[in-house]
Amino acid sequence: MTEFEVILFILLACWALGKILEIVQRLKPEHPRPPALFIPPPSKATKIEEFGGIPKKQVSPGPDSRCEICEGGFGTQTAFHSGMANDLRLVCSTCRDLMISASRHSHAQSFHNADGPR
Repeated sequence: MTEFEVILFILLACWALGKILEIVQRLKPEHPRPPALFIPPPSKATKIEEFGGIPKKQVSPGPDSRCEICEGGFGTQTAFHSGMANDLRLVCSTCRDLMISASRHSHAQSFHNADGPR
C-alpha cells in the first residue's frame, strides 16, 4: 500500500465514522435538561437581613399564620409586623428577639470598627 492509499483509506474511514455518528444522533431521543430540583432554603440569618427592619407592632395572628423567619405557627403567641397597614409579614416573638440581637450586634460592630485603632 502506498502512502496515497493509506491517506485515502484514513479519509474514507473518518467520513464513514462521521456518517455513523450522524445516524446515531438522529436515532437518540432528545431529553430536555430537568430543572433544578432542590434549591436550599435561605438561612435564618439571611431571612432576618432580608426582612428589612425590626417589626414593632404587636398583632393577633390568624389561625393559619406562620412566622416569616422560622415558618412556625404562633399558637397562643402574639405576632409582630412593621406597623404598616399593607404589611402582611408576621414574625414570632422569638425571631423578633433574634432580629433585635442581630441589630444590636451589627451596631456594636460598626461602632467598634468606626472607633479604629489608636
